[in-house]
Amino acid sequence: MSDEKIRVAEAFLERTLCQKNRDRRTVALRHICEEAVDIAKGCDSCLDLRLPVAAATLNRALFERLIYAKWAAEAEENAIRFSEAALEEAARQLRKMLDRGVGKVIRKSSKEDFTAEFRKSETFKELRRPPGFEEMARIAGIEDIYLKLYGMMSMAAHGTSFDMPSDADRLLYITSNAMPALLSSITAVCEAWYSRKRTLTRKDLVDHLKI
Repeated sequence: MSDEKIRVAEAFLERTLCQKNRDRRTVALRHICEEAVDIAKGCDSCLDLRLPVAAATLNRALFERLIYAKWAAEAEENAIRFSEAALEEAARQLRKMLDRGVGKVIRKSSKEDFTAEFRKSETFKELRRPPGFEEMARIAGIEDIYLKLYGMMSMAAHGTSFDMPSDADRLLYITSNAMPALLSSITAVCEAWYSRKRTLTRKDLVDHLKI
């Protein structure tokens, strides 16, 4: 079943590859779908190799892409914030390093230390951080889905499942069923905006996820 869901997602990516004048939501959603396919293939490989923790960790990353997709599809501003988040986060991390003296900026021509002036540049004037996953889920109307799934998914990803009952077969079974449903839901969110300029409802997602 996962192969079929991957093919459907790849067909969406192929259809939108050469589209001209794509709006910001379509651009953001296509990027999210592209990452989701990559993650799903990795998860599928881990399932084939019977690596339950690795597969579950990738499955959680897939669920995060679903939250991103639903949030970005809700409003153009959300899609813009998503698209700009990587550069802003990189600038935020650079500012943290400079503030703590871990690194410095050297002017290439003169080799002089340019850190103080660079720290005051426009780059660092206003760095916005996108909301967290729980807030994104709330805005997107799927907070209950987030609360049901995300916490338990995070235990394997964060390595906090120590001393809990472990059943590799059960974890592999759960992940093998969840992964295709998550990828299908992400594709459906992207397709709904691209084809019909509408966002999926919570009920639509529940039907896809079968929860």
